[in-house]
Amino acid sequence: GGYHPAPPPGAVEAVGVAPKGAQLIASGLSAEVIETILQKLYALKWKLFTSWCGEHQQDLVNCPVGTVLEFLQARFSTGLSHSTLKVYVAAISAYHAPLGGLSVGKDPLVIRFLRGVLRLRPSVRPHVPTPPFEPIEEICDS
Repeated sequence: GGYHPAPPPGAVEAVGVAPKGAQLIASGLSAEVIETILQKLYALKWKLFTSWCGEHQQDLVNCPVGTVLEFLQARFSTGLSHSTLKVYVAAISAYHAPLGGLSVGKDPLVIRFLRGVLRLRPSVRPHVPTPPFEPIEEICDS
């Protein structure tokens, strides 16, 4: 228990950069701006994990990987996407004690769980309309 603030600066690398972070990096924003945006994103996820652990009498910093997976499964069951669950894993990894010397995000069971999530609920890429097709002869005849 006890008070656990939002993950510290630099914690965004805990699981690699989640898709939201990758989009922000591609946008050309400074590292400081990206860190600020992700801190807010991670703080909410950490707060939800903190509440869940309290309700289930679990130590949020030292709980076993099974507890983290039960939390992630509960979030997945509400309809959350693979990319959103990866943000949860990153936020939890920032504070949770290492599991067998590995961060939560690098734990083999967490990796397998996230792969399973992706198989069960594949990411849906936005459809990019294809330009109208014009046969090459029509273009050359113009």
